Amino acid sequence: MSIKKPDTDSILADALLDLLKEKPFEKVTVEDIVNKCGASRSTFYRHFKDKYDLMDWIYLRKADNFKGYQGTGGSKYLLFQGASYLKELQDYFTNIIQFHGQNSFTEFMFAYVFNYTKERILEKSGANSLTDDVLFSLKMYIAGQVYITSEWLNSGLKESPEKIAQITYDNMPETLKELLE
Repeated sequence: MSIKKPDTDSILADALLDLLKEKPFEKVTVEDIVNKCGASRSTFYRHFKDKYDLMDWIYLRKADNFKGYQGTGGSKYLLFQGASYLKELQDYFTNIIQFHGQNSFTEFMFAYVFNYTKERILEKSGANSLTDDVLFSLKMYIAGQVYITSEWLNSGLKESPEKIAQITYDNMPETLKELLE
């Protein structure tokens, strides 16, 4: 059995994650990241355009962890897995939710969850596009989900992941539940 060595992208990401336990994203520099993991600036720039690009890569890597859950328990289970993951990495997400602007987590979360859910609906329904009503419901629901998640993170994740998942699921429009379940 061999031990898998982390790739350069992961090493740089881990350095940023460690730094975010110490200070806000806005105060982290590329120099801080490379110093934390012993890489050179040129190595960093061979892999990422800037710290925002690295942050996007981290978001995507973390979000892609949940794609495998879609068939294992429906939307409620997927919401629970997402909330549990946010709780597990509370230090990181509580810090990163404070950042607003280019490549913010809330912008990423809306776009990612919207596109993921849209694709699930299209796949399940066999349709080529969403009706205007479904599209509107989806946008409203995802915007509310992102807002509630942001509030939950900002309040220190006082509620359990089970409760947040239940509340989020209970407030999903029936139209979407019918299309997703």
